[in-house]
Formats: sequence, structure tokens, C-alpha cells
Amino acid sequence: MKLWPHQKTAIQAVLNFFRTNKKGNPLLVLPTGSGKTHVIAGLCSTIDDKWPDEKILILSHVQEILEQDYKKLCLYLPKQKVGVYSSGLGKKQRRQFTVAGIQSVYKKADLFQDYRLIIVDECHTIPAKGEGRYRTFFAGLDNPRVCGLTATPFRLGHGKITDGHIFDKVVYEKDILELIEEGFLCPLSTKATTQRMDTRDVKKSGGDFNTKHLSSKLDKTSITSQIISELLQHKETRKHWLVFAIDIEHAEHITEQLIQAGIKAACMHSRMEVNRTDLVDLFKAGGFQALVSVGMVTTGFDAPNVDLIALLRPTVSPVLHVQMIGRGLRIAPSKKDCLVLDFAGNTERLGPINSVKVTKPGVKKRSDSEPITKTCPDCSEIVAPAARNCPSCGYKFTFKSKLVGMPSTAEVIRTQKWATHDVRSVQYQKHVKPGVSVSLLVTYNCGLRAFKEWVTLEHPGFAGYKARHWWKVRSSNRKPPETVEEALKRVGELRSPATIDVSESGKYPVIKKFNFEGVTDGKVRP
Repeated sequence: MKLWPHQKTAIQAVLNFFRTNKKGNPLLVLPTGSGKTHVIAGLCSTIDDKWPDEKILILSHVQEILEQDYKKLCLYLPKQKVGVYSSGLGKKQRRQFTVAGIQSVYKKADLFQDYRLIIVDECHTIPAKGEGRYRTFFAGLDNPRVCGLTATPFRLGHGKITDGHIFDKVVYEKDILELIEEGFLCPLSTKATTQRMDTRDVKKSGGDFNTKHLSSKLDKTSITSQIISELLQHKETRKHWLVFAIDIEHAEHITEQLIQAGIKAACMHSRMEVNRTDLVDLFKAGGFQALVSVGMVTTGFDAPNVDLIALLRPTVSPVLHVQMIGRGLRIAPSKKDCLVLDFAGNTERLGPINSVKVTKPGVKKRSDSEPITKTCPDCSEIVAPAARNCPSCGYKFTFKSKLVGMPSTAEVIRTQKWATHDVRSVQYQKHVKPGVSVSLLVTYNCGLRAFKEWVTLEHPGFAGYKARHWWKVRSSNRKPPETVEEALKRVGELRSPATIDVSESGKYPVIKKFNFEGVTDGKVRP
């Protein structure tokens, strides 16, 4: 199997972390559709090549994910080396590479004492504190190393899962927008909806909206019929709809009204009699236009042809928000983009999915009056406040000294572009900072501005791996120097970029891309 570049980099980042850290657990953050199962299988295959006696346990809480992980592992490894331990799948196999359901093994840690590495798919489900099945299982093992993969590295009510969690460091993270630009994920588009589900008086429980209260207030025929009338505007241009509902009754009511409106639709929830896999396969094959779901397709759901997502499930959970919209990111033949219609107001509440708002307990939330988006008056495209032209129709926005009366709509993915600067000269020097590896300081002089980067050639971990790649891209001599002193003697080998793309959205400017006579080096800087 051939891995994508970001998948190879993710695998190398994990190996580098284990090589340079005797303790600690790494975390990989990869968006939905970026191939997490390929990363898991590729990592297992690489370890099997280097250390053929090593045993690895792959854990998840979702049956579909277990099946996907097993199938991918069998593509990368001899099938006899791969086993499944899951009551739900009817197998109790222990092999060199075992895919297991946490529900089936959390009380059986003694069976897996000889598995030195645990890989957890969708690891954000591990609680930050307390017990729970994952923590019960880990407590029964003798100092296991745990590698986590997730698209959503945070938990409702806790914040980032590297803050006081079992995971120590994000060793690699790939941004959704970068994968879209590189052609690995599908673009998302959105339009301002005329209908909006009102959650102002809805109670909260467990950190999210109370489901029963949400349903009693918003599962109304009048509300649903108005939303469906708006959805019908897209029935000819969008053929595969994924609709998220509040609860089972709400999902069934939406499905009934869609069918009455002439849309072939089906409902998927935990109490349905139809086999879930068969229903998804029928949807993927075009057997019906709309699939209405309640908590059944946020993880382990793979239907690349989804080209419209309708959010009728309000939430304040950043994980659920990202997971729902992420279902539309997969690429498919003849699919240009996926339209997201947010009737629930989640995007305004939580932000774009590649810049989602994660609030720690006790931290004051953003003021609701703070403008985060605006809407094109010609085509209703939702764009960033700083956009000067609508990317959809070309409308030119006029700017005032102060933004007032901003529409309460939001873009589902932040699309702010980086500024391009012409490079007039490049300077190289040794940089020494106490307690940190010596680095090569590179300064790009761009007229009145100068931008810097630090190339850590002597670093033993992932930073060193990136530095050596940096050198190979720029030098005719493919063997990078081992020290900064050697690098300074060889800077004459390096070609200089014609332009650099710089992001200034953070505290300090960050160089994102280097363009050599119009050709980028192909690497987006984290």
C-alpha cells in the first residue's frame, strides 16, 4: 500500500517520539478523511519490519472502526498476524496485532500484558479523570506506552486532551485546510440559512444542551417543515444528504416530512430494525437521497459521496460539532464540494471546524456580540470578516472603520489566506539558546520586513527530521549536514526562495510556504 505524504510524516513522528522519550504517550491529530486507519496500519507494518517480535494492541469503542482497522491491517500485514478481540464481532483472537473493543477487554488486562504498545483510535473518548473502561484497562497493565489518534483533540468540559491527560504531546497535526488545498479532502461550502433553531432558553446537562429539553422545544412540525422547505432548494444539485437530528423521535419526524415532500429518505438510530451496514451501503449506492441520523454516523461512518450536511442538532460540544461536519470532507468522483447548512447555529457558537473554540472550565467564553463572520448580500455565502471579495460570486465588500450589526452566521472552515512576500536576500547564522538544541537561524529579508525561522539540524527527534528535509529541498547535495557548524560552511549549496507565504494570525509571524521560482517546496509549516 502507498501512503500519502502526511501519513508517512505522522508515522515517523511517532517513531521519533518513542526513540527520544523513554516515557510519555504521543498524540496524532488527523482530520476525518485523512486516513487514520492507514496511519495505524502503516505504523504497525513499520514496527513489524524493524522489530518483528513486537506486539501491538489497537483499541476503539466503535464496532465499525474495529472492522475498518482490521481490514486495513490485513492490507499491510500478513493476515495470520492480525486478530480481532470483540464480543460484538463474535471473535476472541489474540495475535501479534490485535484489534479489540474496549468493552470486551477492559477487565482482561492480564491477557495483554505482553503488548508493549497500545494504539487508541478516537482517543478523545478517554476521560481526563476518574476511571472509565480505558483507564481501568491501562491500570491493569505494566507501564504501557499509548499512542492516540483523533480528529478532535479535546473533551467537553476539559479542554485539550494533552492538558493533564494521559497524552503528553501532539507529535503531529495536519490542518483540514491544508489537506483540502493538497487535494486529499473535499472543500466545504456554506450558505446562510433563513431558518434558525432557537436555543436561548434550552437547559444544559453534562456540559451540553439537555436532549429532552431540546426535543420538546425544537421537535415541532412547523419548525421542521420550514427547514425542509429550505432544503428542497437543493434537491436537484445535491444528491446525498446527511441530516443530524436531536433524538430518535426527532429523526423519525424529519424523515416522515422529507418523504412527504418527495425526498427518498431513511432514518438511522439505535432502535431501528434494519441492519445499519446494509442501510449505509444502500445510501452510498444512491438508493435514497437523505439519511437522517441520531448519534450513529459521527464516528466510523464512511460515505464519501455526502455532498450536503444539514445540522438540526444544536450542541455546545466541540467534538460533536467537528465530527458532524467532518462527515462531508471525504473526496469522491464528480464531487466538487460539500454544502453545510447549519440550522442549529453550531458554527456561530463554536467556530470553524479547523479553528474550533475549546473552553477550559472556569475560562470566560467569547462574547456573543463579537463578530466572527459576514454574509455576502448577493449569494449568501458565509465568509471571514476580513474577506474583501466573495469567493463564490466575486462581490466586493465595503469596509467601514468599525463593524456593526454583523449577521449571526459563521463559516464552517476558516479560509484566511497567507500573505506572500518577495525575498530579496537570505542570511544564515548560528543560534544558541540555553537548554535548547543549537539551531541554524535563517532570516528572510523582504523589503522593509524580515522573517525568521530556526532549523534544528542537531535535534534528535521530529524537529531534526523536518530540518533535514528542509535542507534536502534546498540543496543539490542530498546529504544534510550533521551540525550547524557544518551547515554554515555549506550554505552556498542552498537555493533561496523567490517568495514566502507568511501567516500573522498568531502572536508571531509564521512562514507557511516557500516558493522557489513559482514552485512550492510542498510542505506547509505547522
